[in-house]
Amino acid sequence: MIIFLVLTGVSYALFILLSWLGWKRTKSFEQMGSEFQTQISIIIPARNEEKNIESCLNAIAKQSYPRHLTEIIVSDDSSDDRTATFVKNWIASHHLNAKIISVTENLSGKKNALNEGVKNASGELIVTTDADCIMTSNWLSTIAGYYEKYAPSMICGMVCVRKENNFLSAFQSLEQLGLTVIGAAGIYFRHPLMCNGGNLAYPKKIFEEIGGYNLLAETASGDDTQLMFRIATNPGAIHFLRSKGAVVYTNTASTWKEFISQRKRWGSKVFSQKNFTSVLAGLIVFLFHLTLISGFILSCAGALSWKVFLLLFTLKIIPEFILLNSVLKFFDKENPEKFPKFLRVLLRYFPGKKI
Repeated sequence: MIIFLVLTGVSYALFILLSWLGWKRTKSFEQMGSEFQTQISIIIPARNEEKNIESCLNAIAKQSYPRHLTEIIVSDDSSDDRTATFVKNWIASHHLNAKIISVTENLSGKKNALNEGVKNASGELIVTTDADCIMTSNWLSTIAGYYEKYAPSMICGMVCVRKENNFLSAFQSLEQLGLTVIGAAGIYFRHPLMCNGGNLAYPKKIFEEIGGYNLLAETASGDDTQLMFRIATNPGAIHFLRSKGAVVYTNTASTWKEFISQRKRWGSKVFSQKNFTSVLAGLIVFLFHLTLISGFILSCAGALSWKVFLLLFTLKIIPEFILLNSVLKFFDKENPEKFPKFLRVLLRYFPGKKI
């Protein structure tokens, strides 16, 4: 049993260290020019987002990308709140190429909202985000610059946490950074594992060639990752955009109940994706954390040496520290005096740490 526990821990540590290596080798991109040619359509699927949609649209309105090359489409997924009213009022008060389309109730769902949005798009490049997201002002310019330089079939962007004001949001912020690194590494090694629809781009032509989002897929979540797997018949066509100029910020689960429910959905979609590399990675992570919990319980019961549990814990903490420290350095936050708010909040809960 001890051998199995240790092998599980070593497998997890190697997976995290490989993710760190892939992140380190992924080249950063900085948009330098200001001449663009690509017509972009931004698709925002929205269902009952009256509290968030205005902030998202305001952030898009502040983009540095030329307005004559920008189209905004809000795909209203049968909202029963004031989302549609808010969007229509916003469009009326802004001189932008924007419109709202309504998804019929019998075909509701995010996948169909995205399909309808793309169908109504006139742009060459489709960029998707979520209604609860905001973005930096150079977001579109950076995506377009990368697309015009490398012409990938899909661009997977960075998504970070928008607010870090308590332990739960701080924890999710660190988790999101870790997932960002793992996603980048998978793409670097040409075995894409995950992407985030809050910051995703692909040519409309490619989307149409593969038939768009699959409405008959078994899972209600994971739509964007499934789309990526279908595009990734040529893995080199999937690119990760490592750039501080193209970061999107999203909200977190606000309660532990919501957090646990969200993680259950994430976990269920991994094993239904029918992608060997993704399933293998998910299995390694799941088995290791199950092993870690079991090791702690067995150690407390005296059935396992504490040395074994401490070894497992070390195989978790050290690789994860290396990985997270690397992504924090990317954001120029490696020095204690520069620690972001989410780390200051998180470290309050650990004795001896004062920032």
